[in-house]
Amino acid sequence: MNMRINTQRDALAILIEDITRALVDRPEYARVHVIEGERTKILEVSVHQKDIGKLVGRGGRSAGALRQMLFAMGGKVGARYTLEILDPHHLSNTEEMIEDEDNQDDDRKADDAFHRDPIAATQALLTRMARAIVDDEDQVRVHALVGNRAAMYELHLAQADVAKILGRNGKTAEALRNLLINLGRKAGRRFILEIIEPAEARATTP
Repeated sequence: MNMRINTQRDALAILIEDITRALVDRPEYARVHVIEGERTKILEVSVHQKDIGKLVGRGGRSAGALRQMLFAMGGKVGARYTLEILDPHHLSNTEEMIEDEDNQDDDRKADDAFHRDPIAATQALLTRMARAIVDDEDQVRVHALVGNRAAMYELHLAQADVAKILGRNGKTAEALRNLLINLGRKAGRRFILEIIEPAEARATTP
């Protein structure tokens, strides 16, 4: 199979990179490179050596959640994606791509946003993830209910998209919840996801 590294910014690669940055302690080292095959795109994720554990997660749960999210998002655009987490000790010169200054400025702004207000940053990230999966993006709304130690994110979406967010056997929803747990852990809080179906929203509206 002929494969090539794509230096252009793939939309899903940008999203996965932003999720990765939010998960790790040294976001400035996080990079996602896209390798394109005839039928499959490989996203190679690299982070600082000390952040590998955070990216993989306990029992591989964070990495598994990222792969499930990528599977769900790829299904929307009719593309097959696979995710590889690179060993920092074996990065080649090819993988050490140079980004322009504008991209680096955007990266710093995204990193600062999570440190400045992790609840709002997670709300924005969850909104982007949901919209990357569903068909009716305009119906996606995320409301954050904030307590002293916990924050609950209510995800509202079109009825026809509920099955897409849940995924087969609930795997996509489980992946979203797993990512939120890890984002909350980094922020020193408990982050909870509630998926609100339209019928439930109507029932609670005065």
